[in-house]
Amino acid sequence: MNLRAFLATGIVTFAALTAPAQAAVIDIVEQPGAGAGSLIGSAQVTSPGGAVINSISGTLDPLGDIDLYAINVSGNFFATTSGSLAADLGLWLFDRNGRGVEWAQGNTFDGGTTPQAILSLTNVTSGLYFLAVGRALNTPFDAGGNAIFDFSLTGPLSLDPLASWVFDEGGGNIDRESAYRIIFEVGAFGVPEPATGALLG
Repeated sequence: MNLRAFLATGIVTFAALTAPAQAAVIDIVEQPGAGAGSLIGSAQVTSPGGAVINSISGTLDPLGDIDLYAINVSGNFFATTSGSLAADLGLWLFDRNGRGVEWAQGNTFDGGTTPQAILSLTNVTSGLYFLAVGRALNTPFDAGGNAIFDFSLTGPLSLDPLASWVFDEGGGNIDRESAYRIIFEVGAFGVPEPATGALLG
């Protein structure tokens, strides 16, 4: 279910963000068709609410594909890509309003062969966030045409919400589908559904 359909399902109170002691552990798979889109309104919702997210997996189409997921984040947060065929993946984290928080490109290696992106944050304010995965050559822009992140910085340049992506066609392994898997060591939880439009602030 993408976010637009998710918000249309009804109005309930927002569930607790921290996982209970016996919380379920889930693995999320990109939904075929209208699954994980590239903008906030088309993000794939991860559920059930409160469940600990162990991993998210999917496939990037050739060139500039971006997959965006709605997740709850609380406390320390650690995510890394694993085993992708793409030469260099990126992870981008946006807050509930679509504003940039932090990003990482392939900066370590899985078995010494494939660069993997690591996104690690401490003391994250609990709430709804959006995690994007794609080739690191993608750049998110706000509605004014300003880059939200710069390759030389992990923190945001623009404080305005995500509006579009631009893809630089340089680099290798861009003309084929690439499977990805994001592994979460801590801090990622499913989003309750249905939920209120207030989730978007």
